[in-house]
Amino acid sequence: MSQVGPATAAAAMFLVPAFGLSCAWMLLGESISLTQVLGAALMFVGAWLNSRSNAPRETTPAPEPVDMRS
Repeated sequence: MSQVGPATAAAAMFLVPAFGLSCAWMLLGESISLTQVLGAALMFVGAWLNSRSNAPRETTPAPEPVDMRS
């Protein structure tokens, strides 16, 4: 994970069910419904959206704590 980063590793984890579906179809002869195909497509789109920009994003600094004792 230190080489690819946490975002890429998370994207790969989201694709595990889609690859399981395709392996079940190819190796075990399982039937696949349209709902499953659409779900797998959504997983691939989500992984693509997650990994398409590796540029650092701007973050808003956390506000300073307020001293409520005064």
